[in-house]
Amino acid sequence: MPITYVVAMQTAPEQRRIRIDTLTPHPAYVRHHLDVRADEIASLHRMKNSLIEPIIVSSQLVVLDGYTRLKLAKHGGQTHIECLVYDLDEHETTRLFVQKHLPNSGYNAFVRILLALEIEPALREQARNNQQKGGKEKGLSRLTEAQRLDVRAEIARIASVGAGNVTKVQQILDGVAPEVIVALRAGKVSIARAWRWRLLSSEDQRMRVAAISVQKFTRNLNKLLSEPNRTEEAQPSVAEPSFLIALHRLTVKTPTAIPLVVIDTPGSGIFISRNLFERINRQSELWSA
Repeated sequence: MPITYVVAMQTAPEQRRIRIDTLTPHPAYVRHHLDVRADEIASLHRMKNSLIEPIIVSSQLVVLDGYTRLKLAKHGGQTHIECLVYDLDEHETTRLFVQKHLPNSGYNAFVRILLALEIEPALREQARNNQQKGGKEKGLSRLTEAQRLDVRAEIARIASVGAGNVTKVQQILDGVAPEVIVALRAGKVSIARAWRWRLLSSEDQRMRVAAISVQKFTRNLNKLLSEPNRTEEAQPSVAEPSFLIALHRLTVKTPTAIPLVVIDTPGSGIFISRNLFERINRQSELWSA
């Protein structure tokens, strides 16, 4: 018997006008740091009000679909919004949320797999039910290897990825630093690369993520320095001797080491983070007072 994640609606939804401040996002929306893209808001701005459909919520007032419309309504100062309210249990609520967010979502493979994994418990439960209905190994609480593969294959199908990537993401989630997860969500690191990094120490993983950011920074910096007509903001400033002295004092007095990264860029210069720049300025003001 096949496994499917599509929610079969037993009853028609009830359309209601609901106060916006009573609605809550789905836990997966918060957990996976999903957000509304600027282009989605812009496209809705261009639509007439009559074309904007009601958002979809559960009977517990959890938003399942329509986050862009909800955000637009909030920005417009509305206090209520039209909703289609479905009476669903917890599994059905999560399935419908995933069902509404994955097709044509624009999310990368890692985020799509994270969303598809949200319904893994429901798929496993369904696989066990299928097993019992088929009269095989009745009452067995654990899945057979074939059923585990069926669940993994269904998750892969839902996320539009290969089954191997589903396994890799599950292993990644068990053993990588939070910085790697952030980079995966942003599409800065591939699933295959992060999967290889999982065997490294957390510090090594962080350093590799930082190295990717430095490489991108170096490319952008070289492009900026090669432009003949830079804006005033992009013009480099000269480091005064007092600033360099303050930098030396700060590095001597600070209890923690300041990371140093050498970058391949033309000319001579010092490039520092805004946070460090502000710390040096504050210390310089204190010493000169």
